[in-house]
Amino acid sequence: MTWAVGQKAIVVAGRTSGRGLIEVEITKVGRRWIHFGRDQRFDKDTGWVDAGVYSSESRAYRDLAHYQKQKARVLAVRTLQRVLDSHHIYRLEQSLTEAQVRAAVQALGIDDLFITYLPTTPEPETP
Repeated sequence: MTWAVGQKAIVVAGRTSGRGLIEVEITKVGRRWIHFGRDQRFDKDTGWVDAGVYSSESRAYRDLAHYQKQKARVLAVRTLQRVLDSHHIYRLEQSLTEAQVRAAVQALGIDDLFITYLPTTPEPETP
């Protein structure tokens, strides 16, 4: 995304600050940092707000719709992780074919990781 001076952005403040969503105006655009407010900035690529020597919980987004889309994506991924980590995993083993699993792996973009964990020799069939 291209940023411009005068453009509005949304900063989601970290839990510890208690400020919630804040609309800010961009005051300077650099190669790496996007500046806003009084001496505040966020990383152009990641959106993380610079907190100096401290870690930052605040993040910038182009607009409210982009923030809500990212929040929904994170919720969906976390929910998928909880389902896969739960005791319901045996249902997947019984209902999915190998082709379906490989299609899901490809859709998730974890092909390389999947191959790393895949055994090189198949397990023996149990009667």
